[in-house]
Amino acid sequence: MSLVRKALAFAAERHAGQLRKGDGKPFIVHPIAVGRILSVANMPEKVIAAGLLHDVLEDTPTRPAELARLFGKEVASLVKEVTEPPKRHSWEYRKRAYLRHMKKASRGALAISCADKLHNTAALLAAYRREGPVVFGRFSRGIDRKVEYHREVCEAVRAAWPQCPFLPRLDRLVAQLEIISKEQTGREPREVEAKFLVRNPAVLSRLAHLRFLGSFRRISSRPERQENRYLDTQDLRLRQARAILKRRRVGAKTETTFKREISHRGGVSERIEVTGPEAVLRARKIVGSRPLQEILNLRTFRRRLLFACGKDKIELDLDQVDVLRGRRKIARHWEVELENRSAGEEHFREALAELKRSFRGELRSSRVPKVEIGLRLLRKEMNR
Repeated sequence: MSLVRKALAFAAERHAGQLRKGDGKPFIVHPIAVGRILSVANMPEKVIAAGLLHDVLEDTPTRPAELARLFGKEVASLVKEVTEPPKRHSWEYRKRAYLRHMKKASRGALAISCADKLHNTAALLAAYRREGPVVFGRFSRGIDRKVEYHREVCEAVRAAWPQCPFLPRLDRLVAQLEIISKEQTGREPREVEAKFLVRNPAVLSRLAHLRFLGSFRRISSRPERQENRYLDTQDLRLRQARAILKRRRVGAKTETTFKREISHRGGVSERIEVTGPEAVLRARKIVGSRPLQEILNLRTFRRRLLFACGKDKIELDLDQVDVLRGRRKIARHWEVELENRSAGEEHFREALAELKRSFRGELRSSRVPKVEIGLRLLRKEMNR
């Protein structure tokens, strides 16, 4: 029996009963497709065999020593090169580790990785054309994060092997997914903001008296008190996905909000924000059946300053944040957030540059969300 036929039989046995998440087809369809892509490109027999086996270490009880004994050390090494860390680690950790490894992987491993992503991307596009946006709900990370990861794989392969024969087609498929991603995420409310931490609370008092921020003039100022309860699973699935589920009470009004960061560029973060019953449904797509529980309670005393320049509006939030354990305050920190309400990106960044210039050295740019800072302070208190 040839090496390729032997690898196909082994993969079919080990993946028996498994189904693909995207389309519900038998899992073995995927390794066969990867092997075919490599074969059509005239890759060496050992690379094709490793392509057929590329998921057995990750998704079955197979051990590297068993692969080396049955298929030789070269095939086992190739499979090991394209295997992610165990699934006990977060999705983000596994993908980062995979991308780091791609930078120094062999060309055989890079070919397998491209063939793997080619079939996954083509299958996802086909499922989208059949079923529409509902297909993206089957994945724990949204279409935007998935597309971002596939683009990062393209760039990692390009840096390591610019002449890789699979790259042109993979680039085209990922570009199609990027268009779909923009269409889908463009329909949802966005939150664009720059965040700063403040060591000296006296800075908040100075900010509260601001009348102008570049070409923006202050048109209103009002105080607000919030009670924010953050919900997640015990293994903090939402936090791993750069997302939060928050129940906020302002006066007699209570609302549930789901936020997920989709980009961070030049100190400005962009998030998809959903409020209302759908917020919990969004979070459920990430946490699955795991029970949601309160992981943190914050009390925020906020002063909202609204600035306008023509029809463009921006908001400056000055926050004093108390970290609570039960009803007892255990820590306090101060934050400043500049949020884009309706301004063009260039106009918003002009105001941001003016804020940084006017308070240079007094505002420390940060991309750490309130929930993360709160959890760190809570752990510090509990470990005393």
